[in-house]
Amino acid sequence: MALSISADDLKMGPASKFLKWIGETFDIYLMNTAGLDLNLLRVFDAVYRERNATRAARRVGLSQPAVSNALSRLRAQLGDELFHRAPEGLRPTARADALAEPVRAALGLIEDALEGPEFLPALTRRTFRVASVDYAVAVLMPRVAARLAREAPNSRLVVLPSIGRTLDLLDDGEIDVGLLIRSAPPERFEAEPILRDEYVVVMRPTHPLAEAEMTLAAYAEWPHLLMSPTAEVRGVVDERLAKQGLTRRVAMVVTQFPSAPPILETTDMIHTCPRRIADIYAKRFGLAIRPTPFDTHRGAGPVSMIWRRRLGESAATSWFRKVLLEEAATVLES
Repeated sequence: MALSISADDLKMGPASKFLKWIGETFDIYLMNTAGLDLNLLRVFDAVYRERNATRAARRVGLSQPAVSNALSRLRAQLGDELFHRAPEGLRPTARADALAEPVRAALGLIEDALEGPEFLPALTRRTFRVASVDYAVAVLMPRVAARLAREAPNSRLVVLPSIGRTLDLLDDGEIDVGLLIRSAPPERFEAEPILRDEYVVVMRPTHPLAEAEMTLAAYAEWPHLLMSPTAEVRGVVDERLAKQGLTRRVAMVVTQFPSAPPILETTDMIHTCPRRIADIYAKRFGLAIRPTPFDTHRGAGPVSMIWRRRLGESAATSWFRKVLLEEAATVLES
């Protein structure tokens, strides 16, 4: 079912939007919303996400029998089984698949309505959830955490790794925002580039290349430490070297930036990374930073902030995106 938002909808508060939308949407499916216990929708959403009654019970803070009873009541009201047992867990019916997104949107609007007509960061107890590439975790999240501590001290920030599932997590409502290197996601998402950087080369301070001229040939000859979230042994640097007819020897691959400094301190490996990451290495571990011997005009990134277009705009998530955008701007100025 396609969801649409009119200009009049955008002028309404979250509570009014919810009442209007729930009537229009669920009259299609439930025929009579007056007798619907909205707690059943919370259970439905949890079971749909988890595909397991026990895990769904933990998610909503109920016992497993209570979840099973709620599902039975909802099945009776809808006249549909909703979920079938399968080897992989509970498999949703076509009706459940059709209900999943509008139910999730409805629950989001209820949550926003309970926040009140105006979002007050100082009073919120909301959990903000982000899936982020390692780079943004290192250079942006410390600033964001400090900002939340000042302006929304009772909130919680949860940061998940962004490894191939960010768009799925946004679709499922598991996260508010994704921070990843992708500027053109599918049309159902909004995207805004917020961070970019230049590449530099990092090594131990006593490394032969720390003082000598770093030619392209010398750069290619030394063993390299590659940071690759997916453990791929080839990166953007290799593509640029290939254009020069060169290859490098990747001696080791790590999947997170913080793993690199202890390795660089004790080996002859060199490491190509964004400048702001290198600055952290240099400050905390005393590593040497050298410019790359190849053109880096394209730089690293850009890291884009990506979020899902949804029915109604959450004042809380809108505020959180504003925080990310403003703190990213301070990073770019540094």
